[in-house]
Amino acid sequence: MKLLADPKSLFTYILILLEGIFIIGSFSYLGAFIAQTHHFNYLAIGVIMTAFGLMTVVDGRLSGKLVLKIGARKILTLGLIFATLADFCVYYFGRSLVWLVVGIGMLGIGFIFTHSTLLTRATEFASKARGAAMSLVAFCFMGGGGLGTAIGGKIASLYGLSSLFLIYAVGRHVK
Repeated sequence: MKLLADPKSLFTYILILLEGIFIIGSFSYLGAFIAQTHHFNYLAIGVIMTAFGLMTVVDGRLSGKLVLKIGARKILTLGLIFATLADFCVYYFGRSLVWLVVGIGMLGIGFIFTHSTLLTRATEFASKARGAAMSLVAFCFMGGGGLGTAIGGKIASLYGLSSLFLIYAVGRHVK
């Protein structure tokens, strides 16, 4: 496949896979963390988790303007920083409901900044084959999310649920 033959394109798809592992892998366990830590019912957990969605909507509109102002690479870096801070926030301060909501919101910002930037980059590599490019994005992102959730399950069973957030925060920056 031509999309994976180009080193820049291949690197982008690897980043999308890693984004799925670390962001979706982390997100997958937030509900369980809330239930374990705060003993809320599913409705309350869902309300708390809307912080992620709200921030993706708000900052999704902002990210395009920021890309024009400061560049895609800086937005991608900001997204990774927000996602990392989110996991640190959940790990260190997740017992405080306010900080937990802040952390979940920051994960939403981290997701939308990284995902929209990588999505734009991936489709630029295939101007005549956007469908193939998007299919590969979906495969890498969702496959990474599945891997991240599976790895997270192993981390949670070995080291505890809250440790998963610390390990994923640190893992985002291991080169």
